[in-house]
Amino acid sequence: GILSRGAVRIGETQATEDVLDQMFAGDRDALLLGIYKATFGAEAELTAFCSGCEDYKSILIDVDEDIEVRKLSDPISDRRFNVKGKSHEYTIVLPNGKVQKDLLLNSDKTLAELTTLLLEGTVQEIDGTRVFSKGQVQEIGLVDRRKIADELTKRAFGPQFEEVKATCPDCGGEVVAPINLGALFRQYSHR
Repeated sequence: GILSRGAVRIGETQATEDVLDQMFAGDRDALLLGIYKATFGAEAELTAFCSGCEDYKSILIDVDEDIEVRKLSDPISDRRFNVKGKSHEYTIVLPNGKVQKDLLLNSDKTLAELTTLLLEGTVQEIDGTRVFSKGQVQEIGLVDRRKIADELTKRAFGPQFEEVKATCPDCGGEVVAPINLGALFRQYSHR
C-alpha cells in the first residue's frame, strides 16, 4: 500500500509491512497524511453538497489548518488503559495497523461484527487474565462492548478525519465535506 511505498524507515528500523502493522493506527494515519502533504502539498480539493446552491461544489481545504491532530498526553502510558465494565475489568491497548487493516477489509460487515474485530485486536486482559482466544472477546456483554468502544474512540489520537466546513465559492453559504484519507488520495487517482 501507500505506507509501504512511501515510508523507508521508522526511526532506525526499516519500514517493513510487519513494522507498519505494529504501529498504532493514529501514527499510521499521521504518516499517511505526511506522505500526502509531501506528494501533493497541504491544499486539497474536495467535493461537497451545498444546500444553498442545491448542487455539488469543489472546495479547497488546507490539511494543516482544517484537520485536527490529537496527541496522547503521555505517548507511553496512554497506549494501555483499563475499562471498568458492568461485571468485569478490561485492559485495553490502542488499535494498531493490523486492527485498522482488518476493519477496512471488512467494511461490509455489521457494526456488531466490526466491534468484535476491534475488541479482538484491543482487549488484552479480562479481570487480569490474558485474553488468548476470540471466544473470550465474543462473550463480552453489550454494555461492556459499547463502553470499551467508546473509550477507544475517546482516546483515538492522530489526524481526526471528520467533516470539514468551508464557504461555498458561489453562494457564500456553509458547505460541509466529509474528509478521510481515501477522499484525499482519491482526488489524484482520477486525474
